[in-house]
Amino acid sequence: MTKISEPGIYDIPADDYHADPTPEPSLSSSIAKVLIARTPRHARLQHPRLNPNFERSHNKKYDIGIAAHAMLLEGEDVFVEVDARDFKSDAAKEARDAAYAAGKTPLLPHQIETVGAMNKAAHAQLDRHEEARGIFDHGKAEQTIIWQEAGIWCKARPDLIVSGGALWDYKTTTDANPDVWQRQCFNLGADIQASW
Repeated sequence: MTKISEPGIYDIPADDYHADPTPEPSLSSSIAKVLIARTPRHARLQHPRLNPNFERSHNKKYDIGIAAHAMLLEGEDVFVEVDARDFKSDAAKEARDAAYAAGKTPLLPHQIETVGAMNKAAHAQLDRHEEARGIFDHGKAEQTIIWQEAGIWCKARPDLIVSGGALWDYKTTTDANPDVWQRQCFNLGADIQASW
């Protein structure tokens, strides 16, 4: 695992970021959300360095978003196609579990089509806005920012850092209606993440 001892911007694997590479346990927007919405005890239990029994969990409902995110921001196909209609058969379950074990996201053919459509739609939307056109040509995706504030180590991993210092965040949703997204934004704690 990567260890970081100085504030700065680093290119490290996501797993190292989530394991918390700072000299002391750090504060992230994820832990800040737990502190605000729940209790310090809940935050301690969800921190990889403060809970000796911590195990990072994976929620399968985010698989399409994870794959779309990686494809758009890093140009990577982080998924493995499972040639099945669903994950109900033993063979499909085995293929799914093997993909997870290899650090990949298992997707069914129709889910891969969805991810491709999401990627195409995101690029079309970005191309419509002058300030976003060609954004990936002068930005770096998935960089880790480490800093200290009032003696506390802090970390963030914005989706894209653009020349000039702008930070971009890509969110996937099932409903882009502004009124619906506004409610989802607060329910997900995206307002805290944006402030962070």
